[in-house]
Amino acid sequence: MINYIKQKSAGDDTILIIGTRTPNWPTITGVIPTAINIPYTRFKNKEKALEIIGDLLGVQIDELPDFSYAKTLVLYCNGIWCGQIPTSVTTLLKYSYPTAKIKYFRGSIQNWKALGLTTVNL
Repeated sequence: MINYIKQKSAGDDTILIIGTRTPNWPTITGVIPTAINIPYTRFKNKEKALEIIGDLLGVQIDELPDFSYAKTLVLYCNGIWCGQIPTSVTTLLKYSYPTAKIKYFRGSIQNWKALGLTTVNL
């Protein structure tokens, strides 16, 4: 995760760090630096999921999606017990997002904070 943050901070726009927690959690606990919040609930709705995949994740959505410029996604949620990442990943895979471009920070915010690492407020 730290390497992805360094790359993102250095200007690498091919990486997107996403917290999939619902909006109240980032307000309460902060987010991992350089991350954006896209609640996992937005991935449950087909129209919103395709909008996210198309506009934010760099995929051209036509009859056949073009993943040539798809971003590498680094996803995290509340902790290893949290089911929000599987929901998000399942949706991404359902719409053929490249598996190699989906990364899962398994320890998520729980481990991040337990290690005393910095969080920021949105």
